[in-house]
Amino acid sequence: MRPSNARDGGDRLKLHRHDLRADGRDYTVITLRPGTRVRFSTNFHHETWHILSDLHGALLLSRLLWGLSFQRRPGTVVLIDRRFICPNPFDAEQGSPIALVPADVTHLPARSGRLLIRGLPVPREARGTVRWQTWGLDAAVREWRDQRDGGTWWQRWRPHEDVRAAEVTNPGGLVTVRASSSLLRSWAVSVATMHDHAHVRATPREA
Repeated sequence: MRPSNARDGGDRLKLHRHDLRADGRDYTVITLRPGTRVRFSTNFHHETWHILSDLHGALLLSRLLWGLSFQRRPGTVVLIDRRFICPNPFDAEQGSPIALVPADVTHLPARSGRLLIRGLPVPREARGTVRWQTWGLDAAVREWRDQRDGGTWWQRWRPHEDVRAAEVTNPGGLVTVRASSSLLRSWAVSVATMHDHAHVRATPREA
């Protein structure tokens, strides 16, 4: 990715597209472009798999989740491959690659996920570049913050997200986040606003 776009996490993000086949299934695999200045890691704590990053990584992840929720092409997967995975900050164990899966249109068995990671070609062999559309995310985030700050979040009825297909697992070294379109959008808003609750500890000045 060009230096001017290396930290771009806004709407119409540029991503790479790969057409791969694994276990008899065709997949459209979306990856970050080389030079994207973002890093993730993963760890397993309290019987739950966690994805770790900084503020920029969280905002990028929220856009990946939001855009993925509107995908209608069967076999679409977003892969955050090992180029963007670091050891976690707790015990320095190497994190796992991450797959984001829209449960409504994509079935990704554990074996297929491992084959996709191994079969992912070098970046220069990508089949094309896509503009990742996330229209509506910024408005959804603003609406959530307005309702939270005004104490009116409970006044607007919303249908419950479909949680029947939701799971976060790590079959064979690939952390797989799988959810319905409605739940992916809900997670996207939650991830985008996580830093609202962050507190920066000031360093005491020396006398």
